[in-house]
Amino acid sequence: MDKKKLTGAAYALLQGFYWMGLGTAIGYCAVYLQGRGYSNLQLGLVMALGYILSLLLSPALASLVDSAKRVGVFSVSWALLLAQALALLLLILLPGQSIAVSALYMLYICACICGNPMLTQLSIELSRRGRPVNYAAARGFGSIFYAVGVLLLGLLAKRVGSFVLPYAGLAVLLFQAAALSALRLSGVRSALPAAGSGKAAVSLGRFIRENRRFCLLLLGTALIYFTHNLTNNFLINVVRHVGGDTGSMGALSCFMAVLEFPVMLLYNRLTRRFLCGSVLRLSIVFFALKALAIALAGSMTGLYAAHLLQIFSFALFTPTMVRYVNLHISGADSAKGQSLAYSMSTLGSVFASFLGGLLFDSINIPAVLFIGAAVSVLGALLCQFCIEKDA
Repeated sequence: MDKKKLTGAAYALLQGFYWMGLGTAIGYCAVYLQGRGYSNLQLGLVMALGYILSLLLSPALASLVDSAKRVGVFSVSWALLLAQALALLLLILLPGQSIAVSALYMLYICACICGNPMLTQLSIELSRRGRPVNYAAARGFGSIFYAVGVLLLGLLAKRVGSFVLPYAGLAVLLFQAAALSALRLSGVRSALPAAGSGKAAVSLGRFIRENRRFCLLLLGTALIYFTHNLTNNFLINVVRHVGGDTGSMGALSCFMAVLEFPVMLLYNRLTRRFLCGSVLRLSIVFFALKALAIALAGSMTGLYAAHLLQIFSFALFTPTMVRYVNLHISGADSAKGQSLAYSMSTLGSVFASFLGGLLFDSINIPAVLFIGAAVSVLGALLCQFCIEKDA
């Protein structure tokens, strides 16, 4: 295998094992912490604080990658993997629920989430190095790995208990480390050249002032992701409401992820004839439609039918947002743009986690889901006004 093919394969595996790890950290957070005796409000608070930490840390790491000479994407990625491993090892040693357990899970969530914009930036910098990778296809492999991971974890947790999740998380981190090492073996260095435009990266504050419309678009995506994560973070509650269990949740999560794979794998071909802004508008509308369909679902069959809209919402949105940032944000500030885009989805997750825990403990599940659907519609409307035409 030549070095270019090795780079592409290693990057696809890195995406795959990253999303498998995220499925463990976020997708099964409720199952794991409920198994330790946490209430919906308590686990929601843990998730929210983990998201807030990542919201603060991720743009700082991106600014460091944009401007620093010696600190590259590889160095940051290794540090994030080590932080996750440390958190999981200590979680295995500590019993029950405590401040220490909560703090460690916050660290685990934070480090895991911060890895995503680094993966996106890595694909951009690989292209600058002459080793282009197909980001959408690699992200599609992420969906397949996520599907396999959540399905196996659901069955495993059902059979032996939720305590097994940190061990699964550590195993996935080892595979991520192997894939990251394989990228280095392909000849790619840690310090990759900056974009060729010659324009210097600006501070985060100045970036926000100079890209106000883009930032308003991100605010709209935060509202959309509030609802997206309201259902995903507390999916076990939604599934139990219609008569399912942990195994059912794993199967449904697997179904969602499998739907994403063909769209992401064929994304470049599917969208070749369509403007990026138009595809982004379409995906955002389907986010709102999916939220309404989930709220109306009264059975597992209904939930499966609602999640068919994953094809036109999340599966389209994820690679299109990366493409949109590349088109409308200066290359020198690309890491900040990608990081802020992901941070706004994280901001939605913050409110989904905290308010979701409060809502699920206070009112009935259908009412919570209809509130989420209303927020998603509001976010979709804001986005439609802020998406710029392709140049």
